[in-house]
Amino acid sequence: MISVLQFAETHRCRYLHTPFHRVSHAEGDKQEWTRKWEQFFNFGHDEALLPPDAELVPLKRFVRFCRRDTRYVPGPRDVVCSITYGYHRIASYLSSGVAARLRSKYRSNDKSSIKLHGRQDAINVAIHVRRGDIYKESFRFMPDPPILETIGQLRETVSRTGRTAVLNLYSEGSPEQFRPYAELGCVLHLSTDTFETFHNMVVADLLVGAPSTFSWAAGLLSDGIVLAPNADWGLRDRWLARALDGTFDQSQLLALLSSVKQGY
Repeated sequence: MISVLQFAETHRCRYLHTPFHRVSHAEGDKQEWTRKWEQFFNFGHDEALLPPDAELVPLKRFVRFCRRDTRYVPGPRDVVCSITYGYHRIASYLSSGVAARLRSKYRSNDKSSIKLHGRQDAINVAIHVRRGDIYKESFRFMPDPPILETIGQLRETVSRTGRTAVLNLYSEGSPEQFRPYAELGCVLHLSTDTFETFHNMVVADLLVGAPSTFSWAAGLLSDGIVLAPNADWGLRDRWLARALDGTFDQSQLLALLSSVKQGY
């Protein structure tokens, strides 16, 4: 949906909103789960809905029509549609205007009842470690050592600012599985409410993302600094990519941290 919004802006098209059809990893009733995410993201805020009498034209067919006949005029009810709009690395293409719209939509839905895990006087860090639904053989699995290396470097860099880092770790599993993280000072939030977890990742001063769409979406909605799991996430002004061993450019992070204001 984010790629659709960006596509519409890039090509000066009118965006028509279609509510979420399905959201993966359903907890409980699938339809209710999807409805909750539609309301939570609120991407349809201030947008016209897709008319019930719209004639859907697949994007590839629309392009083919235009190429065959330069005089081609769409019908009055034609709406171009596609599952993907080619923005596979949307972070690199996402304009500041669309990013601001997305954040405005997300924040216009009252989330004041969601518990926040940060502190007013600290650099609040959200660390996403994907476990539970992921296997070690998966390309999305990131082992503990590089993540622990990232956290160690992160703590060192924040200490150079003279401020304290609050490290909140979000995952699934037993506390024993995450003992090395706790020993590094992480507060463990295991199997926490999904919406609470996501929102804390969005509002954190710094997000340490996992190879996960969940992390990636939180990063796109965040005003904070993002330590991406790799360069494939795309590049943005406040995003840094981590190497395979978890290291990153500490001087760049130090420069970014200087702009983090006190408060939460």
